[in-house]
Amino acid sequence: MKKWVVRGYFILWGLLILLFLNLAFTERLKIFERNPDDTFEVVEDYEYAKVEDPSARLGVREIYTFDLDEISDYERTLCFYSAHYNIRAYVDSEMVYELSNARAAFSGKSPGYYWNFIDIYSYDSGKTLKIELEPVYSNVIGTEMVFYYGDKNAIVFEQLKQYGIPLLLSVLCILIGVFYVCYALLRLSDEKGKSNMTMLGLFAIQLGLWKLFDAEAFMLLLDNAPYLSIMPFLSLMLMCIPFILFLKSNFTNAENPVWYVLCIISELEMVLGLIGNAIGKWDFRDLLVMTHGIILTVAVVTVVFIAREHKKFGLNGRLKQNMLWMFVCFVGALIDVVIYYVSGAARSTVIGMLTFSFYVIMLGVSSVKETRELVAIGVNATRYKDMAYHDQLTKLWNRTAYAHDIMDDTFVPDGMGVAMMDANNLKYCNDNFGHDQGDVYIKTCADAIQEYLGDIGRCYRVGGDEFCVLINPGHYTLGKERIRAMKEKIENNREIEGFRMHLSCGTKLFDRQIDYDISDTVRRADREMYQEKYLSKKDDAK
Repeated sequence: MKKWVVRGYFILWGLLILLFLNLAFTERLKIFERNPDDTFEVVEDYEYAKVEDPSARLGVREIYTFDLDEISDYERTLCFYSAHYNIRAYVDSEMVYELSNARAAFSGKSPGYYWNFIDIYSYDSGKTLKIELEPVYSNVIGTEMVFYYGDKNAIVFEQLKQYGIPLLLSVLCILIGVFYVCYALLRLSDEKGKSNMTMLGLFAIQLGLWKLFDAEAFMLLLDNAPYLSIMPFLSLMLMCIPFILFLKSNFTNAENPVWYVLCIISELEMVLGLIGNAIGKWDFRDLLVMTHGIILTVAVVTVVFIAREHKKFGLNGRLKQNMLWMFVCFVGALIDVVIYYVSGAARSTVIGMLTFSFYVIMLGVSSVKETRELVAIGVNATRYKDMAYHDQLTKLWNRTAYAHDIMDDTFVPDGMGVAMMDANNLKYCNDNFGHDQGDVYIKTCADAIQEYLGDIGRCYRVGGDEFCVLINPGHYTLGKERIRAMKEKIENNREIEGFRMHLSCGTKLFDRQIDYDISDTVRRADREMYQEKYLSKKDDAK
C-alpha cells in the first residue's frame, strides 16, 4: 500500500510543479526601481456602504466611495488587499478595473487573495471613484480594508518590508527540506533511514511552499499571478502525506493501514479540489474544513498510537520529544487557524510556521544522529556477517555460506555445474615445510580458483584443503577449459621451494535424470576428484 500512496503523492507533486512552471513562464518577476521622492499615504477619507443586491452572489455588495481631488500630471495608484471578493471600480460611470474568478482556468468560484492596483490619472481630478466589492463567502463580509494611495513602487516596497519575514522563513524552510532530501539520497545507504529522511525533507519543502505561496509579499513579487490563490491549498493538502509517512516511522506498528488511509484521503481531496475548481462548482477553500479535519485526525491517531506504544513498551526519548513538539505545533497552528477565520480568511501569522520550522529542524537533527548510529551498527553487522560467511585465510565463501546458498528457496540447480577440488599432499607440506607454508599452499590454490572461476561461479572453501565451485548455468564447458589452465598454473608455481603443488579436480553437470538435488551432483564430482587424486598419488609413487 505504501508504494501506491507514494506514487500518488509524486504524481500530484508533478501536477503542482507543472502549475508552478506555468506560473513562472507566464508571469515575470517584478523588479522595482524606487525614487526616494516617491511617497504614499493610507487613505481614511472615504464613504462605506453595505447595500442589498439580489444579483450579487450573496445578495449584498460593499461599496467604497472616494472623491478624487486635484491630481498632479503623473500617475498615482490606489492599492488595497482583498480576499475572496469580486471587484469592480468606476471613475464616475466608467469602469476602470475589474477582478473576478474568470482570471484563471482553475480559479473556482473565487479570485482568491489579491493585491488590487487602480491607476488614477490627472484627468480624473474632481471625479468620484467607486469601488464595488462582491463577497464570495459570507465570513469575509465587512472585512476592514486598508487603502494606500500614491506611488505604486513605494507602496510595494512598504508591503515587502512589512510582510517579508514570512517570505524569508518560507525560503529557509524549503532550503532545509532540500538539504534533508539531498542528505538522504547522497549520504544514507540504509533504505529505512533514507526513506524517513526523504519524507521529512519533502514535508519541510511542502511546508515552506505552503507559506511561500500564502505570503502576501510573494504575490507582490509575481504581480498577483493567477494560480497563486490555489497554490497554498494544494501545498497544504500535499504536506500531510510526507508528514504522515514520516510520523508513522516513530512507532512499532508503523505499517498499520490507518496511516495509508489518511494519505489516500489527502490525495483524493486534492483531486476533488482540482475537479471542483476546473468546473467552477467549488473552491479549494470549500474543502479547507476537510483539510483541517484530516490534520486533526492525524493528531488524534498519533495520540492513540503514542498511548498504545506507552502501554506496551513505554515512552522512549524520541516519542517524548515528539509529544512535546507536537503540542507546541498544535498550539501554533491553532493560533493561525483562529486568526485565519476571525479575519475572514484574509490574514495569517507566522506563529505556526515558526513552530513547525523548529519541529522540522529538531526532527532532522535527531534523525541524522539516529541514522548515523544505525549506519554504524549496520557497518558492524555487515562486518560480522562477512566474517561468518567468508573463510578468513582465503577470503573465499566458507562451508556455512555454501550450506546457506544451496538451502535457499531461490536456489535452482538446473544447468549448473559443480567442480570439487583438493590440494594434494597438504599434510606432507605441513610436516616438512611448516604450517605457514601449508597456508601459502592453500592460499595459492584459492587465489587461482577465484582468478579462473570467480567470474563464472561461486567459489567456496569447504574443508581444510577442499574447495567447491558452483558454476553458473551456461558456463560449464568454459569452466572445464579454465580448470585445465588453472591446474597448470598451480603446478608451475615454485613459491614453496622443493615442493610441487598439485590440485585434483572433479567436475559434473547437474542432471535431473540422476540427481535429486545439487548434493548428488557434488557427490559425483567428489568421486571423480578422488579418482584423479588416487591416480596422481599412484604416478608419484612410480
